[in-house]
Amino acid sequence: MDDEKKRALLLALEPHVWKEVISLKWDELTFKKLVERLKIRFRQTRDPSSEMMKLLNIRMEHEVTHQEFASKIYQLALQSFEKDIDERMLVGMFINGLVDPHLQQHLQRENPGDIWDAATIADRWETKLKNNCNSVTSQDSREIEQLKKRIDDLSEQIRRTQLEPKKCFICGKTGHIGRNCWDRGPKYDYRASSTRNNETNRYAPAAVIGSINGRRANLVVDSGSGISIVRYDFVRHLKLNIPNEIMHVKTANDGTLDIIGEVNVDVELGDFNTRYTLCVATDLFCDCLLGTDFLHCFHLILNFNDNILEVGDQRIDLTTNNIQTTKAPSLTDEPSFDEYIDKLLASISLNTSFKSQLSSLLYTYKSSFSFNEFDIGRYSGQTHKIRTSNEAPIKQPSRRVPMHLQTQLKDKLHQMLEAGIIKHSSSPWSSPIVLVKKKDGGIRLCVDYRRLNKITTTDSYPIPRIDSIIDSLCGAKIFSSIDLASGYWQIGLDDHDMEKTAFTTPFGFFEFTVMPFGLVNAPATFQRTMENIFAHLKDKNVLIYLDDIIVCSTSIENHIEDVRSVFETCRKANLKIKLNKCQFFKDRIKYLGYMVDVNGVSPDPDKVDAIVNANRPFNKKELETLLGMISYYRQFIANLSEKEHKLRAVLTNHKWNWGEEQEEAFIKIKNDLANAVSLAYPSENLRFIVDCDASDHGLGCVLSQVNCQNNEVVIQFASRALKRHEKNYSTTKKEMLALIWALKKFKHYLIGSEFTVRSDHKPIKGLMETRDPEGQLARWLEFLAQFNFEIIYREGKNHGNADYLSRCCIIVNHQDEYREITNGEMIEAQEKDPDIKLFINIIRNKLSPLPDSELSEKQRIYSKIIDSLFIKNGLLFRKHDTNKLIGDRLVIPDSIIDVILTVIHDKMGHLGYKRTWDTIKSRFFWPKMRKDIYNWCRSCPECNAHNQPHRYIKAELKQIEPENIGDIVEMDIIGPLPSVNQYKYILTITDHYSKWLTAVPLRDTNSSTIAKKVIKHHVYKFGIPISILTDQGANFESEQFKEVCESLGIKKLRTTPYHPQGDGLAERQNKTIISMISKSINDDDE
Repeated sequence: MDDEKKRALLLALEPHVWKEVISLKWDELTFKKLVERLKIRFRQTRDPSSEMMKLLNIRMEHEVTHQEFASKIYQLALQSFEKDIDERMLVGMFINGLVDPHLQQHLQRENPGDIWDAATIADRWETKLKNNCNSVTSQDSREIEQLKKRIDDLSEQIRRTQLEPKKCFICGKTGHIGRNCWDRGPKYDYRASSTRNNETNRYAPAAVIGSINGRRANLVVDSGSGISIVRYDFVRHLKLNIPNEIMHVKTANDGTLDIIGEVNVDVELGDFNTRYTLCVATDLFCDCLLGTDFLHCFHLILNFNDNILEVGDQRIDLTTNNIQTTKAPSLTDEPSFDEYIDKLLASISLNTSFKSQLSSLLYTYKSSFSFNEFDIGRYSGQTHKIRTSNEAPIKQPSRRVPMHLQTQLKDKLHQMLEAGIIKHSSSPWSSPIVLVKKKDGGIRLCVDYRRLNKITTTDSYPIPRIDSIIDSLCGAKIFSSIDLASGYWQIGLDDHDMEKTAFTTPFGFFEFTVMPFGLVNAPATFQRTMENIFAHLKDKNVLIYLDDIIVCSTSIENHIEDVRSVFETCRKANLKIKLNKCQFFKDRIKYLGYMVDVNGVSPDPDKVDAIVNANRPFNKKELETLLGMISYYRQFIANLSEKEHKLRAVLTNHKWNWGEEQEEAFIKIKNDLANAVSLAYPSENLRFIVDCDASDHGLGCVLSQVNCQNNEVVIQFASRALKRHEKNYSTTKKEMLALIWALKKFKHYLIGSEFTVRSDHKPIKGLMETRDPEGQLARWLEFLAQFNFEIIYREGKNHGNADYLSRCCIIVNHQDEYREITNGEMIEAQEKDPDIKLFINIIRNKLSPLPDSELSEKQRIYSKIIDSLFIKNGLLFRKHDTNKLIGDRLVIPDSIIDVILTVIHDKMGHLGYKRTWDTIKSRFFWPKMRKDIYNWCRSCPECNAHNQPHRYIKAELKQIEPENIGDIVEMDIIGPLPSVNQYKYILTITDHYSKWLTAVPLRDTNSSTIAKKVIKHHVYKFGIPISILTDQGANFESEQFKEVCESLGIKKLRTTPYHPQGDGLAERQNKTIISMISKSINDDDE
């Protein structure tokens, strides 16, 4: 029996132990003796305090599994504790020892019952994470190689550093290092407060997570300190009580700590909160240290056996992680995340409890915030696709980059490569770059994708209307706006389409891995992605407009949860938020150019200030720009059209005539904008009121509601001028037109609800009761039948709001006549054209075309090309002609032809027949369009008056043949001309290869002025040319201009004196410009 036990024991031994037993001949001993020898040889002495230190500081190693890590903790616990083991404490040690902070948060949410459950949950997390990882691509391999290279470079830097003489980082002297420096200031050593003398058995300080004035803080509980201290940078924004002298407190390690003052703060530990005065120290190893004064004052008990802090009936878990001493930031440091939270909390009018909740919320989702331009997320659920027609890849030459911007460009490319935004490319596609200067002096890298966009199939996913979003804010009392960091870059590109985004630079050939700015379908993809990500929050007061997210709630409690939902959604989608552009917990907030609050919407003061502080316009173009800015806020001012009337009258005149009346109107508009009324939100629970009226010149209407306080509040103002044929209507018909237009304008508010219409014209009610309506009246009554409303007569003296709006709409200026035609208006125009409507029906219903004998002359032309006609977005197009390199062309109805010819020929400088034809044929199509264009240009009175017959001179010419864009740029000066705003000259800059012309107005022709204009209008936009060809004018031959050319590396060429033929292209361009100016002189002042 004894031999069998010994044999079983020997077989169970580890191989190295078995070899040792055989070599010592212990196998010849009895079983009892063998066991005794093995115990003496391999038993280890157990030191419970040492095992406890190991347990408290245990960290999971890289190659250890979660089950092995849990087992190790359990073994150390068995050796450390004589009593029963607290499973909750072991779970906390397990979570604390993990490396991955996301896994730690996941386990805290799961709340495992014991350490083995925690290990199982961690295994599932790790398995799920591995399954979600994509396979390693060739790009990953290249990144690994780059990483290896960086590691090798760092190793070389370390090696060189080690060879250099040691230098103290405190005093700057050599021969010693920082920790031995005599100039080293005293530091508080938390270890000095420990009562244990054995250095190896010292416990880490006990700490709890709490908050100070609503800001999350790490509070160390030190029973060896007689006072409670907070670090200065943690409360630097608060008002401190500064004593006359700085106190020096002696620490346990014989050092000193400078106390610079006191501060009264709110301290929160779990559910316990109180107000207490803390000492403020400039250099403290933790956020806050709670001493015995605080413990005794509030009867707090430290229970090291259970590792808790007892606060009354509340038990708060202690954390025993090592607290690292860190240098407190100085007053000149850049704002940190903590400082941003401080400023945010100080700017919000919330009580301490809500501030604490907001602070905790922001710290919980700190990983979701972006802290620099390239700290961005990447959403994996959507990629952007670039669907192009079956054409050869577009390859464009690179543009030269100004020398002084090349260093910034190189750094920018390196940063984008490091962040994974771009990668090296070998694509057949190529687009040029454009550098844009930022306000801070840096550059923004843009790519010119215009040619790529032309062959890209358009994605028609709708972008929300701003007014619809604003209307949705009704009932909200508290708002937060959340801005995503570089939103487009957080969406990846489809692998097959990355090559299409390739761009050329002087430092290499790259392509984007994320969705870049400038692609035609990028907004549609981004809006679709955002709506998919936040689909579950659409009914939770969350509105989305591209990368702007607004959260609106009826109470602070709901708002905290709504913001938390957005943060959680961003974290799950791996989206990063730009913290410095966010606004939190505001009762009034800027959003999409407006100010919104509980009462309604008003203009953004910053935008209005730009108009209020604007100087008066000095020409028609400046006035048109000003009126366009004002029109964005038209709905806020009831009688804006009346005040604009005198300004628009200047536009209708042939000459610029700005007098006292215009100056008074200009000042009046600015004052009214500065004091614009606030429009209320529409409420679906209140009855709408529509006031409408018509005058001899225009229509006016007001949408309003009576609120709960029985006050009538305005929702929106609207007015427009009467068209030429509408002015011939009878008074009753005009009033009916005003009603129709008002209901069309406010249809999205009124359809499906009961409302009231108020009018000062009694016959309109009888007109609606006509028994046998015909023509236009029948169509109007059919339109009105879809609404549920009652008409109330109101006397004219009480109907001033709509009446005034209608009378202020004077004749439309020439800009309104030729404004951009909307998609809906073009569809309507095509439907009204009988020839086009016939073929729309044939294509839409897939019918066979009629025989030619039954068709008109125009219809026969459409019949011949019917295979190339198609319908897109409700409009009829003609397919692109590959052989002629013409894209898809819109089919133009007869009613629009004159508008097209007027805008493209008359309003664009009266270009000749060929250029007018080339411009129109690339965009539009109608039968016999070449003949119409020829006749229009031939009969143009301005062209006939100014065009002179050419005198052709035949001579031997030597052709200048540049090979690329930027090889030769020709420059010349036109003038002096009649002065306009003190401009007397025009500088022309022409690229000889592309014939691209840039014309710049000048007030003088000094060489310094010319050099500045060349750099601003050509070099910054198109790059540095290789050579510049000019005549021998003094301004071009000056030393200053030559120095500019030499510094930029430009070769300066000149023509033969008194021989303009040497610069023929520039002279021909000058002739064209003078001709265009002379033909357009009747369209403007001078």
